[in-house]
Amino acid sequence: MAFTELYDRYFDRLCGFAGSFLKDPDAAQDAVQEVFLRFIRQSEKFDTERKFSSWIFQVTRNQSLNVLRNEENRKRIRTLMAATDQSCSGDPAGFDYRLLEKRIDTALAGLNERDRKIYQLRFEEERSIREISQATATPEGTVKSAIFYMLKKISKQLKEFIHE
Repeated sequence: MAFTELYDRYFDRLCGFAGSFLKDPDAAQDAVQEVFLRFIRQSEKFDTERKFSSWIFQVTRNQSLNVLRNEENRKRIRTLMAATDQSCSGDPAGFDYRLLEKRIDTALAGLNERDRKIYQLRFEEERSIREISQATATPEGTVKSAIFYMLKKISKQLKEFIHE
């Protein structure tokens, strides 16, 4: 019952707060839902010496910034892929697409089975974090972490193809 009271008291205010970062009401609601899910799963980590409202607004801020960071990474990847497609179709001699494909295959082969499955669901089937979580019976936070570390590992192997 206490959780319901906290949810009712803070949900709308937190959505407005998250919306000031995200500029998208649906994304703000998703971020706040994730904050409350995290609170349920990890309520024992809350320091009762701290003021709850300060803590929940800070967690919401962090979650909103994570959403923005993830969206920026997606935009960067889309831009890189679009540039790669243009390079390949415009001047095949200037860009060795086969070498890139081989390096990607090698990088993916170096992943464990779970990460390969998450890669396939996220980047080949374009599934959401929630859908991947359900398909793999893995918590959403773990899926997000797995994607982050997987991309970090893969990007090291594809460094020569990235122009910054």
